[in-house]
Amino acid sequence: MTSFEPKNPLESALKKAADDPAVRPQFLRLLLESKVLIEAVGPRPKTANGMTTEAAQIQVKGIHFNGRPCIPFFTSDARLPAGTPYLLLGCKELFQMMKGQNFVMNPGAAFGKEFFANDIAQMLDGTAFLPEQKITISNATQWLIAEPSDYPIELVAALCRFYATKPQVQRAWIAHYQNAENTEGQGSLIVALDLKDVGALETLAGEGTMLVKSYVHKPKYVDFTHYKESGPTQYFADKKPFYIKESTVKRLLAKITGH
Repeated sequence: MTSFEPKNPLESALKKAADDPAVRPQFLRLLLESKVLIEAVGPRPKTANGMTTEAAQIQVKGIHFNGRPCIPFFTSDARLPAGTPYLLLGCKELFQMMKGQNFVMNPGAAFGKEFFANDIAQMLDGTAFLPEQKITISNATQWLIAEPSDYPIELVAALCRFYATKPQVQRAWIAHYQNAENTEGQGSLIVALDLKDVGALETLAGEGTMLVKSYVHKPKYVDFTHYKESGPTQYFADKKPFYIKESTVKRLLAKITGH
């Protein structure tokens, strides 16, 4: 494997995301905001301040990667052979111009990634960062909730790293839960979040699901919910959170001691 010394924030995030799923949502968001390089063929389009405009007509060099036709793009000129002519443009604009295509980042480099057409579509419309499914739980539904018999240590550690970057998350708990009327199913893991802003739950659940896929296989699903001191999540009221923000610890201590 060739060496890979990051040349910009995107490459730093790429290298971290390769080892730590907790960084992957941040990396994908940064990618959409970043400039990338492509090898263009045919007449060179007009540029402004070194950037190819969205409206430009571009013919991009395609390759076959893992048996599939792909559009290659690069995170810096260090990922291209010396002297290779390239065009610079926004990654989001590239994806929009080449909708329906598969992409590969940094082919041949130590760190890269494949993006299938469906991945690109979900990144562009924002659904990649949202939950796959929303479920409304009725207060009348009876749930069996307990400590996971096989505690997901690696997942919890990754969620802690992830929530440390999210100011909205004050505390987090995890449990295994199951509909009391459906005892034949395996149930799911549930993560309850104590949030400053309940409106942040949807995005946090979506990005959390992205992270979860790297760790959880059985049970298949992990659900995310807002912690409330009533309803199913009251189970966590006397349980120790697996994550608690430092500022929250200070606030709780002040509440207890009166200082």
